Amino acid sequence: MRTKPDFFLCREMERRRFTRLRWSLPPTHNSDHRALIAKLKPGSKVGMKRYRKGIESCPLNLPKYGPLTEGEDAVEVLQSTVVKPTPREFKENQWIRPGTWVLVDQRAGARVAGDLTQTMRRNLNRKIAASLKADRIERARKVGESLMGHILAGDMREAWRSVQGWYKEAGAQQAKKCHDSMEKQTVEREELYARVPPPGDPIPCNVPKTPINDVMPSDAEIRGVVKALRNGRAGNTRGMKAEHLKQWLGMAESEEKARAEGEDGYEGRGDT
Repeated sequence: MRTKPDFFLCREMERRRFTRLRWSLPPTHNSDHRALIAKLKPGSKVGMKRYRKGIESCPLNLPKYGPLTEGEDAVEVLQSTVVKPTPREFKENQWIRPGTWVLVDQRAGARVAGDLTQTMRRNLNRKIAASLKADRIERARKVGESLMGHILAGDMREAWRSVQGWYKEAGAQQAKKCHDSMEKQTVEREELYARVPPPGDPIPCNVPKTPINDVMPSDAEIRGVVKALRNGRAGNTRGMKAEHLKQWLGMAESEEKARAEGEDGYEGRGDT
């Protein structure tokens, strides 16, 4: 029974992309876990660009020219009547308090009027940065209170939604890496995969062991196995296939036959 993965799953059409597949036990890692490393070709750059361009374009784009249908005309009218919210009304900006927006408006107004000097801009930037820092602290405090309230109430779903309030925008995109958390994860991974002696007694094996002959096979057995190999199979990492082994065996048997029937130099009867 194997407890470690030793297969790469892929589609039949993608098998030709694999150029090498091997086990690796890095000498610099103190671990008893081997790594299965696969090397494959990424394909042409033209195909990758075509694929990216295809997924970026929406198949439901309306034609730029030509008459619109009744439904398309209704959508255009509906879009023209929608009032777009201001940037401070966006969901990702709701944590910013009104005092910070006053400073932002003051800087924008001075810039439009042409009264924004270098000293004034530096002072406003510092005040805005300090105010945003205070807003983040207040946002974290409110989210923490809401999170603990949902946990005490036993509502884990709402508690998870509250955790998302700590992020500017909660989505499927991976968050930025934190050096402190990465160092902590590295230490935990090293402890997880470190080589440790197995605890307790070994797992008993109740299945009778099949006797295995460890004696070196004879020449006749090797020849029989080589002749029984199936053709058309994929080769190993070096490209050797069953056809190559059979060709080598055929050449060896031809030389043996010429040696038995002929003279020195492996020449057969009738050769000059």
